[in-house]
Amino acid sequence: MWLLKLHGGLELTEQELGNWDAVPVNAEIEALALAIPRDGAPPYVLEYKHFERYCCSRIGTSVAGLAGNVVGYSVALEKAGLVIEQDIFPNGMRLMAFGAARSSIPERCWRRGIS
Repeated sequence: MWLLKLHGGLELTEQELGNWDAVPVNAEIEALALAIPRDGAPPYVLEYKHFERYCCSRIGTSVAGLAGNVVGYSVALEKAGLVIEQDIFPNGMRLMAFGAARSSIPERCWRRGIS
């Protein structure tokens, strides 16, 4: 589950909004935090601050005819022309970094940060 701290002190959660697309496009993000539960281990708790742009999405699996399951989160962060993408799963993480020109994330998904 994610939590956003916005400029001015307002906090928004995934539980309240339902999904990232519901985050207002004019939001000014001071910090993004994630809590990922893990079986038999303490949860991953991650916080991201001081980025120019943020994007957070669920990673899921599904089988035809069955309900899907959320298995992790993907976080994209941009600063000074560099994009960092981190996929977080209960059993590990994957990190990638590349120039913003190579990002495949649609503009409509990004939210402005306060860097």
